[in-house]
This record gives sequence, structure tokens and C-alpha cells, in this order.
Amino acid sequence: MELLPYTLKWIEVLLRWSHVLFAILWIGNSFLFNYLDNKLDKNITSKGVDADGILQHSGYFYKVSRLQGAPEKFPRTLIIKINFSRIASVGNYKIIPELNSPATPEKILMSIKNLKSKL
Repeated sequence: MELLPYTLKWIEVLLRWSHVLFAILWIGNSFLFNYLDNKLDKNITSKGVDADGILQHSGYFYKVSRLQGAPEKFPRTLIIKINFSRIASVGNYKIIPELNSPATPEKILMSIKNLKSKL
């Protein structure tokens, strides 16, 4: 009995079942998020906040606010993730773009230019 086909078959089985497991976890996470979102107290007194509440996890308490619209100032980590996704779409998600903080318009354009030169 050859070892390589046997090993490849087991790798295939593990990948398929891990895909099923992660799909179940993703759907469960979506249900949890919707459940927690519905448990927030609707706030009609504040102008910018739609709902707020306090959540507890692992002994810590978190104050959560759902805004009615986009915030005026985004955290840098969120800006990096949004711009990284946009730049990656230029290369059809085949090449990893280079983008460092702070993501200024010049750095974003430079990253797109570098990505296009690699295609």
C-alpha cells in the first residue's frame, strides 16, 4: 500500500470536514450577533445613537452603542482593513498589497500602482 494516496485522501477528508465546521461556526456567529443586536435597548433620546447596551463576557463589561449613521472619525485599524480590501480587489485578490499605517491617499495610490506593476 502506497502512503501518498492514503495521506492525500485523509487530507481531503480533513479539509472537507473543517469546511463544514467553519461554515457552522460562521452561521452560529451570525445568529449570535443578531441576537445581541436585538437585545440592545432602543435609544430615542440621543440624536446620534440608535441603540445602546452593556454586554458581559469573560468577567469584563462592554458598553456597546449602535450608531444611526457612519461615525465622523474611523479608527485607523478599520481604515486599513477597508482600504486593504479595496486595493486587493485591483489585483483580483491574487497578490497581497502592501499598505502601512497611516493609510493616506498617497500611500493608497502608491500601493495600487505597485500592485498594477506586478500584474
